[in-house]
Amino acid sequence: MQTFLTKVSQNKIKMIHLLLETERWCSIEELQNELKVSSKSILNYLTDLEELFQQYPDKVILKNDNNRRFSMEKQENFPIYIIYLHFYRKSYNYHLIEFMYQHPEKNLEDYADAQYTSVSTVFRYAKLLVKYFEMTDVKE
Repeated sequence: MQTFLTKVSQNKIKMIHLLLETERWCSIEELQNELKVSSKSILNYLTDLEELFQQYPDKVILKNDNNRRFSMEKQENFPIYIIYLHFYRKSYNYHLIEFMYQHPEKNLEDYADAQYTSVSTVFRYAKLLVKYFEMTDVKE
């Protein structure tokens, strides 16, 4: 998970997991302690999640009690990995892999140009993928 996701995305996924697993109301303090972030970050995460869950009406419901307590419910037959995929597909490394797959003739410099970023930034992310490809036994 850490190979692909930013710390913010990891925290959002942890929060989803926590709210679904506890099956009760969680206070903002409890979420802060668990995720080790500020209350403002928790509220920002919740705003982002509310927007995301609007794509799946009645499948995942986030309940908010005056920004002090929160709970989450999901339809039993709704696979939560669909929500998780949203975060993976937005990740930099996902886009890098997608670029490499769609353009095997291109290199990291081409990707850096396409992303308007430096080659060193792309290389730093690409190095993280080596371990991932070794785990999945993907070879050239």
